[in-house]
Amino acid sequence: MNGQEARAQELIATYHALKQNSQPFLRPLFIELTGTPESGKTSVITALTRFFKRNGWRAFNPLEGAEATKLISRNDPRYNLRTFSYILDILLERSSAHDFELVFLDRGIYDFYCWAQRWLAENKWSGEVCRINQEFALQPKLTNLVDLGLFVICQPEVALAREKTWALTALTGETTNLETIAKLVQIWQGCFKQLQAEKRPVQLIDTTFLNPSQVGQRILEMVLKTIEEKLKNPESLELS
Repeated sequence: MNGQEARAQELIATYHALKQNSQPFLRPLFIELTGTPESGKTSVITALTRFFKRNGWRAFNPLEGAEATKLISRNDPRYNLRTFSYILDILLERSSAHDFELVFLDRGIYDFYCWAQRWLAENKWSGEVCRINQEFALQPKLTNLVDLGLFVICQPEVALAREKTWALTALTGETTNLETIAKLVQIWQGCFKQLQAEKRPVQLIDTTFLNPSQVGQRILEMVLKTIEEKLKNPESLELS
């Protein structure tokens, strides 16, 4: 057993002890990963879920909103309205459930915040529409449920090289092309800086020059530290 495994097992024991004494209900922890194409966020979510399950946690990673949204183009703002409504349903339902202790969200409230900024930059949303949607995503009833937002980015040249590793075609996708990825990286970095300045619980990791193991280890450490901090202040996990 390594140090991170020991910490994970100690933390779930602490969570169970707190839950037995908690009035009102102690909710699950929610970790959101949002990021640019081929940054590795989906792969690391799978690895994180496996790690915590094997160390005693009932961990869950629901189907990504992008996989649940098949009929709308990713270049249409309705696409992100759909993925956001999908994840809201999971976030609100699971926060009141007893079946999991840790939920990893592949896209969530911070993802929607970033995409709103994209639609503003492309003149598909006005400044007023962007503001209304971002304020809705960041309302306390939602942000108080997301314990950590991880922004995962990768520079466009490396991102495309990663995609080509398994690609069966040289054709690029709606969001997997140099120009779009470069724009998205800029938007995600800008949104992260804004949210960090507002003291939101967000972290950023650039995976461009990291191998998968390094990415996983760094993000795992961020998640463990977040859980440790939350369990020191269990009131933040109580639903009133």
